[in-house]
Amino acid sequence: MTNAAYDQCCLSNRNSVVMYREQLAKLAVHVEMASKLSAAIDAGHLTDIGALEQALVYGDAGSKELIALLTGPQAPHLLPSDKVGTLLAKTMGIPNALHLLMPR
Repeated sequence: MTNAAYDQCCLSNRNSVVMYREQLAKLAVHVEMASKLSAAIDAGHLTDIGALEQALVYGDAGSKELIALLTGPQAPHLLPSDKVGTLLAKTMGIPNALHLLMPR
């Protein structure tokens, strides 16, 4: 192998290592962000809220499940906006419920 070919090979290997390290750094940032998002979802009970909202809209859950969420052990950890959103989901699951909210 000539000196020029050897130098070219070493340069190519160095470039590959640099690119690998850059990709590894980007992956580390992605993993950190995903971990923080997952912790926020768990802390806010967003999975439970989302599942209940979906069940309420499709009529698979009712007032009993809604009351259990709003008064259960996780209730102090729920944001007011999440509570209101869940109540609105309940109204969407009741046929003709919006006319009850409209002033006459």
